[in-house]
Amino acid sequence: NYESQMSKSLNFGVYSADLSYCVLNGQNQNSLNYLTNVKKLSDDLGLSSIFNSEDLFSSFEKNLDNQDSLLYVISSLQERLDGHLQENEMDHQSSIYFASGWTEAMYIATKSIDNVEEERTSNNLVEQTLILDVIVRSLEAHPDKENELLANLLIDFKELKNLADNFNYIKGREIDDIPLEEIGITNDEFKQLSKKVEQLRTKIINS
Repeated sequence: NYESQMSKSLNFGVYSADLSYCVLNGQNQNSLNYLTNVKKLSDDLGLSSIFNSEDLFSSFEKNLDNQDSLLYVISSLQERLDGHLQENEMDHQSSIYFASGWTEAMYIATKSIDNVEEERTSNNLVEQTLILDVIVRSLEAHPDKENELLANLLIDFKELKNLADNFNYIKGREIDDIPLEEIGITNDEFKQLSKKVEQLRTKIINS
C-alpha cells in the first residue's frame, strides 16, 4: 500500500528489521513472509539485483529450520544491497534504510521489556540512543532531505536525540567521561523513550 518512493524506502528498512527479528527468534513462516515482502519492496525501489539468484528463495525455504543458514542468507542480502548502492552511487539511501530499521528494532526492544532495572538491558538501550547522532547527520546529508516526509521525520529524530541527550546520566557530560556503573536510564526516562520511539515508528509505517 505504500505509494511514494520515500515511504517504500523507509518501510524497506522496517520490514528488513522485522525479517531479521523473525529469523533470530525462530519464527520460520513469518521469516518467509517478511522475505517475500522485502523482495516486493526491493523490486519497487529498483533493487531487484539483490534478489537476482533464483536459488535464494528455495535455499531459504529448504533451510527454515536451520537458523545458521537463514542468517547466512540475510547476511548475503545485506552484502548485495551494500554493493548495489555503491555501484550505483546510491550510498545515501542506506541512511534511510538504517534509520527506519533502527526505529523498528528500538520499537521491538522497548515493547519487549517492562522496565530497565536490569543493567544489561539499560546499557543496551543507552548504547542504541548514542547512534542517533549518526542517524541525524546522515539524514541531514541526504540529497532528498527537503522531501516533506523525510523532513518531518528528521524533526522527530532530532527530538528523540534531544531527549536522549538530556537523560540524567549524560546531561552536561561527555559519554567517555562517565563511569560504566553510572551509565543507564531510569524507568521514567525509559517510558519517555518508548513513547517517542512508538510515535516515530507509527509515522513511518503509516507514511
